[in-house]
Amino acid sequence: AEIYAYVRESASQYTTPDFFIGYGIPDFDNALTLGLENQFNSKFDFEIFPNPVISDLVVKLPYSISSATIMIHNLFGQLVYENQLESMQPIHMEALPNGLYVLTICTATQDAVSFKVIKE
Repeated sequence: AEIYAYVRESASQYTTPDFFIGYGIPDFDNALTLGLENQFNSKFDFEIFPNPVISDLVVKLPYSISSATIMIHNLFGQLVYENQLESMQPIHMEALPNGLYVLTICTATQDAVSFKVIKE
């Protein structure tokens, strides 16, 4: 359905369709460009590394977001870390015991995104 929408949006008469040729002649190169642009604008542009982490965890935010609230919960649901961070600012995790954690990134413009993080 998404590909169909991109092809229709790339057509020559997309803004003014008629009964003769509908949306017009599609431009598949333009449809590919539209699809790739939307793929890279997804909410999954957040990156965390390294994972598994030993000491410092880095969170890379999308270019459109300058800062976000980072929360880390253990598997019991207890909040073990919360802070407002900017992109590429390290999170010091040396004090946390080894195990599995859930890192949640909250921003004002996007839904919260969660990642599993392994602390070694």
